[in-house]
Amino acid sequence: MDEITSLDKFRVPVGNQEIELQQIRFAAGGVPVLRLRIREHRRFTIFDIDPVTAGRWGRVMAEWSKQQLQAVESGQTPVASAAEAPSFAFAAPPEMVDVQFALRGGSVPFDHADALWQAIRGVLPWLEDEALAGVHPLYGLSPGEGVWYLARRSHLTLRLPRHRVADAQALVGAQLDLGGSQLAVGESNEKSLPEAPVLYSKFVTFGGSDAPDEELFYAACQRALAALRLVPRSLVCGKRQSARTADGVLHGFSLMVNGLDAEGALRLMQQGLGIERKRGCGIFVPHKSNPADVATA
Repeated sequence: MDEITSLDKFRVPVGNQEIELQQIRFAAGGVPVLRLRIREHRRFTIFDIDPVTAGRWGRVMAEWSKQQLQAVESGQTPVASAAEAPSFAFAAPPEMVDVQFALRGGSVPFDHADALWQAIRGVLPWLEDEALAGVHPLYGLSPGEGVWYLARRSHLTLRLPRHRVADAQALVGAQLDLGGSQLAVGESNEKSLPEAPVLYSKFVTFGGSDAPDEELFYAACQRALAALRLVPRSLVCGKRQSARTADGVLHGFSLMVNGLDAEGALRLMQQGLGIERKRGCGIFVPHKSNPADVATA
């Protein structure tokens, strides 16, 4: 009977194919082979590779990967297709925290991300220059006819470098005008970024005036993640998203990222993905999915 040993199993971020590497020792004897199994939905592609071929293949792939990552880090190649995604020095990023503010008010327009940012910038002008800072989508809203209604649990959350937490307290007591909808900002509390094996962003965008094709969006995500030296087990693209701003319409998708280690997940939450962090885009939070379910999606 042939002896089969699984060496590694993972998913490709772009395309979500499952790849498994196996060692095969044949019962009839002979040199073991390396079996590459690629699963895409119900279709399998299988290659059996001898040790000499595997060594040459591995050296070429390792050298190519090294060159591409070095090029991305040095800024020699673009990170995103439609617009340059910001590339930050991730060797020692600032410690990021979430600062949550209570909110009181009646309702806000469905498409309010731009108005919310403009209102916050009027109180915290320094926030625009904090590259990693972001404004979370409002939490605790209920849908109505053309509006979102606030509830007792509604709140506003900013992702900030820890050294800016005290400065952000200027928001407490402020009145934010969102196109005629008035929001009163209440007391705040600070929360550290949690550990999470599965992360989710409601809206990731890389800019551009046209709605992106899902395949191109996946590719842009892969390049942006490579710039951060992140290789997740899988990416799950969700609903197509759009938001109007004074400069035009933002287009993108929701995105789930699964399989990062604790350090990688923290880096993604600290640095985000894509652009327009101040308008709620590219900000990742823990997802409630069962990691095992996501891994087999």
